[in-house]
Amino acid sequence: MVSLALAALVATVSAPALGAPLYTLSGTIPLGAPDHWDYLSCDEPTGHVLVAHADHTDVIDPHAGKILARLGGLDGAHGQFVAPNGDIFADSGRAGTVSVFNGKTLALRKTLRVPRDADGMTYDPVHHTLVVVAGDAKSATLIATVAETVRETIALPGKPEAPGSDGAGTVYINIASTSHVVKLDIAAGRLTADYAVPMCQSPHGIAVDAATHRVFTSCRNNRLVVIDTASGRVTQTLPIASGTDFALIDLARHRVFSANGAGSLSIFAESPTGTLRKLAEMQTEPGARTMTLDPSTGTLYLVTATPAGQPAPGQWPSYLPGSVRLLIYKPRA
Repeated sequence: MVSLALAALVATVSAPALGAPLYTLSGTIPLGAPDHWDYLSCDEPTGHVLVAHADHTDVIDPHAGKILARLGGLDGAHGQFVAPNGDIFADSGRAGTVSVFNGKTLALRKTLRVPRDADGMTYDPVHHTLVVVAGDAKSATLIATVAETVRETIALPGKPEAPGSDGAGTVYINIASTSHVVKLDIAAGRLTADYAVPMCQSPHGIAVDAATHRVFTSCRNNRLVVIDTASGRVTQTLPIASGTDFALIDLARHRVFSANGAGSLSIFAESPTGTLRKLAEMQTEPGARTMTLDPSTGTLYLVTATPAGQPAPGQWPSYLPGSVRLLIYKPRA
């Protein structure tokens, strides 16, 4: 059930001059074991939140504070997507598959073969195409979501970490192994640009604003890099906290976020010209490194678990069994 012990859980920003917190922790929902998770997504029509949870994907009703379903049979779940018709696509990294679940019955309907280590995914609504990147295979697979078929797999110039769609036929992909961002034309099925970002070590999170022609990439060396997609030029480099694994943009509120495993959200305001200004380094919880957004309400969702001791340098922590939970942050009215 949703926890309402707000007095002890309200998140605060690091700069008191900013006044009231931009977001407050309104509740938590326990997700239980296993103690591994990855990407989240929000289905805007229903408000349901989906979480890749090791060997399954949780489908959660955050308003009721409960798990509606667990979509099983996923060996190494990383990403998921709810199609316009409500069907759910969820990948299995170790199996090298994408499973398609019926949106109404939640029954498994189809399994598509993709390269092993299938990871993050993003959707191009113009061509009804889902893009699934695979790190070890150094590839991006294009899936036609209406036909539910694999369209093609495209080789990438390095190990990808995350893809981001501009919603208009172009997908940008972080190449973590080489500190590059590549541009993928969905209609043509080929890479059309390659942007070097040497100041960004291991680019992880990515968010795109087609209106301002900007890509926002979060880096493991505690930086957020802003790229002008027209020129390929880096226009800004801004500080973020450590352990970033996901970046996100709230287009309605003109805010860009980096979710950081150190236990914070780096929050920036975006100007009409694509320039960022730091709003806050907001405390969350250690381990909360991936996130999603409900665009209709501005509510943010993150996942974490309770660490079991101090991890070795450069290693992910282990977690107390069964402590994985969804964190719900609502924006200040």
